[in-house]
Amino acid sequence: MAFKIRGKLLVDETDREERERAWAVIANEILDAIRGVKRMIRGLRPPKLDQQGLVSALAALFRDARKVHGVTIHASVRLDWVADELDPVTVLAVYRIVQEAVTNAATHARVSEAVVTLRSADGMIIAEIRDEGCGFELANSGAAPDDNIGLTAMRARAESVGGSLTVLTSPGKGTTIQVTVPMVRPDGE
Repeated sequence: MAFKIRGKLLVDETDREERERAWAVIANEILDAIRGVKRMIRGLRPPKLDQQGLVSALAALFRDARKVHGVTIHASVRLDWVADELDPVTVLAVYRIVQEAVTNAATHARVSEAVVTLRSADGMIIAEIRDEGCGFELANSGAAPDDNIGLTAMRARAESVGGSLTVLTSPGKGTTIQVTVPMVRPDGE
C-alpha cells in the first residue's frame, strides 16, 4: 500500500531532485521488503535442521524455550540412527509440530516445564509433548478444534507425511500431544 501511495505521489512530482529522492526511498523500501521476505523464507526451514539434523535443532529449540519463555523442556530423544535417515519433509514436519506444541505449552499452558519424548518403533517416529498446565476444553475427543489454528496446522503437518496427531486435554489437567509419523512417506520417498 505504501508503494502505491508513493507511486501516485511520484507521478505528480515535477521537481527533478524530489523525484530522484522519492525513487531512492522507494528503491530502499523495495530492498527492505525483499530482505524481509528472504528472512521469512529462511525461517520456513531452519538452517540448523539441515546443517546439524533433527536432534540438534530440537536441542536448540528447547534452549530457546528456556531463554525466551522461561520454560524448561525435559527431553528424551531415542531415535538412534533414524534421525539421520529420515526424508527432509518428515524431519521438517516433526520439528514444526514439536516447535508448535512447545510454544503452546510455553505461552498458553502457564507452566515452567514440559516433557518432550521422541522415539522410534515399528517404522514410526512417535513424538509426545506433555505439560501439566491449565489444559483446555476439547470438543471432539482427540481432535483439534477447527478454531485452533496451531492444533489444526500440527494435524495437517502430520497427515501430510502419512501420520496422525492426537490431543489429550481438559481444563486443569494439562495437555498431551502425540504425533506418530512413518519413517518413510506413504509415496515411498
